[in-house]
Amino acid sequence: MTYEQLEKLRNMTPEEADKAADLAAAAEAVIAEHPFKGRPRSLRFLGAGFGCMEVFCNDGVFTVVRNNGEDLDPILELPDFRHAFIALIKLIYEGRQPESFAEEQYDEIFGE
Repeated sequence: MTYEQLEKLRNMTPEEADKAADLAAAAEAVIAEHPFKGRPRSLRFLGAGFGCMEVFCNDGVFTVVRNNGEDLDPILELPDFRHAFIALIKLIYEGRQPESFAEEQYDEIFGE
């Protein structure tokens, strides 16, 4: 991924930016309660031991990109908030929490 492609992802509608921020905030809530390395840096940016991860929503598709200042690696792309949240938490906590952890956190945060 190039920085030009990254800038295109950053061009979100206000509604899409809110959705991306909601996904990042939900992931931040989990990381804050279950820290293992680093802390979230700011809205839409997650510092979870992978460098910096930036969250986007474009045309209903959630994309998470790892950006360490040199490399841009798209690591997740899903068209559903629930599945994007669960996939992101599973990625962050792989090998650190049980397989059911991400689903349990989603249910706890969103009451489902």
